[in-house]
Amino acid sequence: MRFLAYHGTDRERAEKILAGAFRVKANDEHWLGNGVYFYLDASLARWWTTRPTRKFGEDVHNRAVLECVLEPTGPVLDLRKLDDYRWFVEEYAQVIDYLIEKTHVERSSFKKLRCSFCDYLYKQYRFDLIVGTFHLPEQPYLDFPRTPDFDQLQLSYVETQVCVFNQAAIISKRLMEKE
Repeated sequence: MRFLAYHGTDRERAEKILAGAFRVKANDEHWLGNGVYFYLDASLARWWTTRPTRKFGEDVHNRAVLECVLEPTGPVLDLRKLDDYRWFVEEYAQVIDYLIEKTHVERSSFKKLRCSFCDYLYKQYRFDLIVGTFHLPEQPYLDFPRTPDFDQLQLSYVETQVCVFNQAAIISKRLMEKE
């Protein structure tokens, strides 16, 4: 399994990544756990560089996007696949009470609970990466007009992110040229 993936960051940080490795800055509200984040869509990585949040440690002055090839050799949890998604839901139901007790994260703290659960999965099953999909009610990158009846088509954009836990799965990286 191979992924072409994109990481938006500051140009100076991109140069450091190219010379070495990604640095993971832990945060208890990461979407898919504490790892290196990629989009499967280059335009979303470019968009992200215009809207980074300080809580994820990014302060972008000079936008850059890295194009990387991800080729995991270990287990992958791909939530775009129904069987993987089913397993994820079943595992969540089995361990959620244990996680809440162990981490002291409140059940109503969904972002922290999701992050704790994904970190737990990595530690328990040693996933190289997790592929997650997100359909957000407000998608700020969809800033173009749609006709009022468009939703009747039942087609929606689903954002895909990849969280890499094992950086050995990142087999190449290059700086994309500016648009």
